[in-house]
Amino acid sequence: SEAAPVDPAPAAAPAAGAETPAPADGAPVEKTEKQLKREAEKKAKKAAEAAKKAAKLEARQVRGQSSNTVTVGVVPNPPVELEPASGTRDFYPDEMRLQRWLYDH
Repeated sequence: SEAAPVDPAPAAAPAAGAETPAPADGAPVEKTEKQLKREAEKKAKKAAEAAKKAAKLEARQVRGQSSNTVTVGVVPNPPVELEPASGTRDFYPDEMRLQRWLYDH
């Protein structure tokens, strides 16, 4: 009761629309329409980003700002109250030292 030899599975054919590997002689493989479209989209996106960056830089220069300047705005109504609480006040270090000495003795 010997088992019959099993033939190896045939090699799978490339899927439809899949790029075949480059020929052995080193000739370049032509790109598919989808790849060409994708490359064109990437180039267009890079060009749009570069134009946007250039416009932003130009706008800064028109306003007289250098690229290293930080602009800080003042809020007319801050979200927290900045006035000290009722009945409190700050003392300078020399005044506080004198006050502690007076109250400790």
